[in-house]
Amino acid sequence: MKKFIKSLLGVTVLNTISQNLNQFKQSAVKGEMDLQIMGSGVISGVVSENQATALKPGDKVTVDTAADIFVPSFVKAAYNASALGIVIYTSRKSPSAYSADTGEALEVSLLLGRVPVIYLETSAAVTAGARVEYNSSDLVTTYGSSNKAIGYALDGASGAGKLIRVMLTQQALS
Repeated sequence: MKKFIKSLLGVTVLNTISQNLNQFKQSAVKGEMDLQIMGSGVISGVVSENQATALKPGDKVTVDTAADIFVPSFVKAAYNASALGIVIYTSRKSPSAYSADTGEALEVSLLLGRVPVIYLETSAAVTAGARVEYNSSDLVTTYGSSNKAIGYALDGASGAGKLIRVMLTQQALS
């Protein structure tokens, strides 16, 4: 809350201003769900600058682990590699190819469908697209086979204490 003093006709009045949660975009909070992705099974992102050719609707893609931007950057997945999702057709796009030259925005339908996506705190640097696990401090770190993988990082983190979106794919039981 912010307090300020205003003089009105020689009378000093103390006013209080409170911020409504719907007035401004609040910053992400650990444990908060990303309902946009979770509800539709579709994630928005951009064509990675590392993508050599244009992406077309129907192409299978994965998150570019070399990209260093906040939004998911997609590259075409090799025919024999696992993918995060499929580029979807949208009537807003004409022509139907997404160019890497301009970092063009696109939408990807997740292969897992409607999955929970949640903000979690990192214990160290995490690469976008990497499998992640919880460590002994209940923080997310890159999967190293000692614990159960819980999902995939949709965002990268430069170090500890950063909030990233994690697409949950498996519960860490036992």
